[in-house]
Amino acid sequence: MQAGLATFAVLLLSLAALTVALTLMVTPVFAANATSQQPAATQPNINRTRGLVNSVCGNLECELGENSDNCPEDCSDTDFDITTSISNPILYIGNTEMHYIDVKNRLNKTLDLVLRIEGKIVKDMIDLNDTIYFTLPHNGKKRITFNISIANDTKPAIYNADIIVSSEKRKKVFPVNLIIIEYVQQVTLSIDTLNKVVPVDEVLKTQVNIQKTGKYVEDVPLTYDIYQINKNRTIYTEEDLVIVNDSTLFIKNFDLDNLTYVDSNMTIEPGDYFVRVSTEQNISSTAAFTVVKLFWTPLKVRITVFFIILFAVAGIGVYAYLRWKKEKSKKSRYLMPSYKLLPQ
Repeated sequence: MQAGLATFAVLLLSLAALTVALTLMVTPVFAANATSQQPAATQPNINRTRGLVNSVCGNLECELGENSDNCPEDCSDTDFDITTSISNPILYIGNTEMHYIDVKNRLNKTLDLVLRIEGKIVKDMIDLNDTIYFTLPHNGKKRITFNISIANDTKPAIYNADIIVSSEKRKKVFPVNLIIIEYVQQVTLSIDTLNKVVPVDEVLKTQVNIQKTGKYVEDVPLTYDIYQINKNRTIYTEEDLVIVNDSTLFIKNFDLDNLTYVDSNMTIEPGDYFVRVSTEQNISSTAAFTVVKLFWTPLKVRITVFFIILFAVAGIGVYAYLRWKKEKSKKSRYLMPSYKLLPQ
């Protein structure tokens, strides 16, 4: 009897041990499955860093550094594309640079867009309205150009702002970090176009102003560049050496019909341009102008006036000759009478 009870007890203990072992083996599998099946919403946002700009994937804003490949939840099915020449520029105090933003409509319909800048200090540096409204036709493109000017009293620092372009359904944010550093300037420099609209075969007239701020400045090497905006290329470069007094103001002309282009295949075309003057110390200034093609060029006007005068002189000559011939005919009737007209 006791042997039977002992055997029964051993059997119960064996079953209990087997149950515990099976429980320990199965529990990790269920735990692993439960962990792998957590909903995607609980996953943390992915932070990406590009230079000094942080973009966050998953905030429904297609930011700088994000695209439809690395962040489809923010950048898929976008209505428009944006490219810009400004990202994290390094600017010197007292300097001015020209930049642009290109916006392209990817839809087959008209798209209403809004561009605005957020960041009070940077707003004062960029010569754009706080809010710009514009409309793009289907598959259309627009370039917005602007200057970034750093005042002489600006403190060296990194100034942050956001350039935001939005449509009814989508918003794109471009964080901008202006890195302002101090440079010991020897001169200040500015250029302005005296004729904002220039025919293709005429002369672009500019005015350059150089102010000496350094004690030992006597002459300044200058570089002039003419940049074609719609084709993103420099078409002309010229170097010059200017003797500087305390203040030097002079006229610089560019004969557009006789420029020596950086490429022999280039020609001046109607469109938007800017001329840039700079020093070896990266002190620069830019001014915009537009090239147009006129039907009535000065040469055509001179040729037309010449032929008008020629025909007028010829007409007067013919008229005078006919009058003279008529008068001569009248006088000849008295000098040489015709007897055939007398009665017989």
